[in-house]
Amino acid sequence: MAKAHEMFQQVADNAVDFLAHSLTELEKAPKYSVIHFCSAIELFLKAKLMLEHWALIDDDPRAANHARFLNGSFKSVAMEETIERLQNIANVRIPPEGRRSFSEVRKHRNKMVHFFHPEYAEASDRTIELIVIEQTKAWFYLHRLLTKEWKSEFSVYQDRISELHRMVSNNRNYLQAKFDALLPGIQKGSERGIVFSRCDFCKFSAVKQKPLLGNLQTFECLVCESTSNYLCETCPDCRHEIFIYDLGEAFCEDCDKTFDLEYFLDKYAPITHIEKDLFEENRYYCSYCEFTDEPSVVPFQDQWLCLCCRQLHSEVGVCGWCTELIAGDTEDTYVYGCRIWCHGYLGHHSDD
Repeated sequence: MAKAHEMFQQVADNAVDFLAHSLTELEKAPKYSVIHFCSAIELFLKAKLMLEHWALIDDDPRAANHARFLNGSFKSVAMEETIERLQNIANVRIPPEGRRSFSEVRKHRNKMVHFFHPEYAEASDRTIELIVIEQTKAWFYLHRLLTKEWKSEFSVYQDRISELHRMVSNNRNYLQAKFDALLPGIQKGSERGIVFSRCDFCKFSAVKQKPLLGNLQTFECLVCESTSNYLCETCPDCRHEIFIYDLGEAFCEDCDKTFDLEYFLDKYAPITHIEKDLFEENRYYCSYCEFTDEPSVVPFQDQWLCLCCRQLHSEVGVCGWCTELIAGDTEDTYVYGCRIWCHGYLGHHSDD
């Protein structure tokens, strides 16, 4: 399949090219910066999916034709479905926050392509600021995939990815003015005992930590406006403070001990015997992040918490169509499905 490998390289080359253009178009053509940035994300995802099988990037793999694939005359799969196939077929994990960030870029791009957006008639400072915020978040997750989880597949592109990373960092300078304006308030807050930490996304020390419920806390960046929930725990070995992050994982910086989702599932929703009813009462699938490896929502205070994405749920129930255990509103699931495992009555009978 030498041709397929050449196609992978061409798609990856296009992804790099679109991303570079996006970053250089920010000031003069912000609309095209949004469009090309989204195209770059889609192409990187499709290039990764192609390595599983070339037919998977066809909108309908059952009708995939190798000749049309090689000459590019086929309808390719959309971004959301690409991510679904990566996770469900290729067993490639993309963090829930990353999926949401990519989705926000996609939605923004669709507005640019399908509808006039008055804010983009002129490249105002606020317009550029919002684009930089959006791209900084999305690049955080994409860069981590390309340089860590997918590094071997994109090994020949690491130098070019490093250059793109420098370009993203340069565009981040647009947020410097915002941080400088906020700095007096941050300093006064620090004097009053408010702790500000460094943001993972924009890298400015402007993140406020606020209690949400019990040991669940919200981290809010005043610069890039990102918010994330983190579950604060204690390392059982050294008693050092640790935080549960993507996919229910945690790392103790004091003793280098790592913890996975299974560890926290057993802590918050222990299964003491093999009766199925006990499992059903303690663990549910999350309708917010749609993590499907296993049920990740557990009892938490008087609510329910997804250990994978740290989203709080006020209710849990059973999908009216597929009967899977779902956290969130299940009232209309018989008709529309839970969107995790099924699409309900309408999805099942759509071809009738």
